[in-house]
Amino acid sequence: MAISRMNKISLIFHRNEKGKIFKKLTQLGTVELVQSKSYNETIKTNQTELKSKIEEKIQKLEFAFSFLKSLSKDINLENANAYKKLKKEKKNNSKNLEIKIDLGKINRVFDYEYLESYVDSEYELFSEISNLEEISLKLVELKNQKGRLELERTAIKKYEALDIKFSEIKNTNHVKISVGLVETDNLKNLVLPQNVFLTTKIIDKQSIVVILSLIRDMDELNKKLIQVGFQSCPYNDDVLPAEKINKINEEIFEIEEEIKRIKKEAINAVENISAYKFLYDFYTLELAKQEAIEESSLTKHTIILEGWVPRDKVEITKNELSNVSTSTLIFIEEPKEGEIVPSYFINNKIVEPFSKNITAMYGAPEYNGIDPNPFVAFFYILFFGFMLGDVGYGAILTLGCALFLLIKKPVKDSGSFIKMFMLCGFSCIIWGVIFGSYFGLEESAMTTTAFGKMLWSMKKLDSLGVGSIVIFALALVMGIIQIAVGFVLNGVQKIKDGKVIDGILNDFSWVVIFLGGGIFALSIVVKSFNNLQTVKTVGIVVALIGLIMLLAGGAVGKKKILSMFTGAFSNLYGSVNVISDVLSYSRLFGLSLTTGVIALVFNRIGLIVKNMVGGGVFGFMIAIIIWVVGHAFNMGINLLSVYVHNSRLQYVEFFGKFYSGEGHAFAPFGHKTRFTYLDEKLTMTKKSRVKV
Repeated sequence: MAISRMNKISLIFHRNEKGKIFKKLTQLGTVELVQSKSYNETIKTNQTELKSKIEEKIQKLEFAFSFLKSLSKDINLENANAYKKLKKEKKNNSKNLEIKIDLGKINRVFDYEYLESYVDSEYELFSEISNLEEISLKLVELKNQKGRLELERTAIKKYEALDIKFSEIKNTNHVKISVGLVETDNLKNLVLPQNVFLTTKIIDKQSIVVILSLIRDMDELNKKLIQVGFQSCPYNDDVLPAEKINKINEEIFEIEEEIKRIKKEAINAVENISAYKFLYDFYTLELAKQEAIEESSLTKHTIILEGWVPRDKVEITKNELSNVSTSTLIFIEEPKEGEIVPSYFINNKIVEPFSKNITAMYGAPEYNGIDPNPFVAFFYILFFGFMLGDVGYGAILTLGCALFLLIKKPVKDSGSFIKMFMLCGFSCIIWGVIFGSYFGLEESAMTTTAFGKMLWSMKKLDSLGVGSIVIFALALVMGIIQIAVGFVLNGVQKIKDGKVIDGILNDFSWVVIFLGGGIFALSIVVKSFNNLQTVKTVGIVVALIGLIMLLAGGAVGKKKILSMFTGAFSNLYGSVNVISDVLSYSRLFGLSLTTGVIALVFNRIGLIVKNMVGGGVFGFMIAIIIWVVGHAFNMGINLLSVYVHNSRLQYVEFFGKFYSGEGHAFAPFGHKTRFTYLDEKLTMTKKSRVKV
């Protein structure tokens, strides 16, 4: 469990063999390519034209994913609404057919050649995507037409109560007919001149107004109408308003039917979604190849690639590359000072899930740094079980995760998050036994059977009694241990970097202080020591030695007396932060207590409700519902809390002592695929490979 040693690899090969070399590098997955140095008579190339063509294909595929996903949602919603309508009409032979589009990774491992084989059918696939693009534009056009018609229908509906055709609204030689809309509240403010006939029909907040007046009175009338916000009818069709609305409804219906027809035609492309995925990942790799060529050095006939390879993968990499191109020159070198070397973790199956899901979220270690993953795995599992601390919850978590892994059989690292929780579930069971917590059941319920009595007898700490003080102290002790480990790791790193005195005085001093404090605390708790006072004295002396080391660490290296004093004081003042970090581990106790108390509360609520309804089968069924829902809620909310707070303790309190996460994680060529897992030689075993 460490960071793998890396070697610099340089490849020189003929331009005609670049296809074979890059293909083999993709299949190997053991080399991270970097920008090559410029040598005499070498040049850099610009792959803009080729990259643009590849990027265009990738964009087309991304459009297909987005369009089909959106289309499936629309169709599923329409089907669901139609299904509800048919069920309401008691047509039980109806089925709610759902179109499923999964844009996640395919849970299988594929050979590179399998992805490459889809290039043979890309003409048909891209033709289909072009058809989807045309359909998308057509749908937009139809939806716009529908939107305009709906707006027009909304406007005309205001005149639906008008019982004359729009074309009949005509003036005579002497009479002006004005038809329009006025806000209903404004009608009372409409004062008309003499010899003007007015009729109104209230339709809602607006009213239809029909006014007959002499043409000579129009100027005065218009002023009155403007004052009340009169809106003149803009239509002159030779139909009744109701007839025009019916006609618009027919047009909207035809557009809706056309949209449905086009959607059904387009959704057939879903059957090729897997092919799109394979083609997408192939061109993603092709794009990476063009970018690698841009960063390589070229001569008229050769290409020079440079990169990093784990030391234990050097031989297989050299052999595989030599097999595809005997003329390729391969040079292996040790990293030079100042070079940015990627970090590659080598962890076992227990540590690996925490590497990928906890440490990786914070950042990669520097190449010559310390691998924090074994320590993160140990403390994360320890703290997780301590905070959740229930046998029942731990068993559900462990079995649930195990069943998921057994049924889904996730490949590579796709199931690492589930594996992490499964390991934490075991810790929950162990701590649950220590706390005597079995779904929060009380002693009276647990000891009704011999098996229950046996389980209860294994209880060592009572989180709801005087044992809570011990649990609180235990939480702080675990925090002190983790912080001490962080100081040790930081000190070791400083010693490796040649800063021996700094590491011993500024980091190991805290370990000595914690050790002295621990001995002193032990002398208070354990009264059976023969020389109790001697043990206390030893603890105080050891702690003072650590304090002196800490003060000296702040003073060492300073030339002036004042600087030495301020440096020592700065280290002493920094102890406040360390004490604050230790107190942060009280959250372990808080969450541990919360889990047990909430479980107990739901158990008691279930019993109270059962008794309130008179007991019996009905009361017991209600109690079961309360218990299931309550414990599901308690487990879910506390799982989230434990995950978040546990991660915080690693990132802030632990990593803050020794780990920066500013390194560069090893990223082998060909590993960046969105939908597929590729067969490679870096970590996979023969048993885990699935060839298609």
